[in-house]
Amino acid sequence: MCTGDNIDTAIAISKNAGIVTEEECEGTVDDGNYSCMTGKEFRELVGGLFTNEDGKEMPKNMNKFKKIK
Repeated sequence: MCTGDNIDTAIAISKNAGIVTEEECEGTVDDGNYSCMTGKEFRELVGGLFTNEDGKEMPKNMNKFKKIK
């Protein structure tokens, strides 16, 4: 679950909606937990974004992206 909003609010709403469980959101991105994060954290983890030749935004570090998803 990735949000551009306040992480605590997004986690509470997504738990209530059954999108994530309590266990999935324990810990932090710094601990290696990639279940719940902000868009800013995501972009930092994948080394930022770039626009490919088709005009699509893509992660710079696809290996990290694949690990996160």
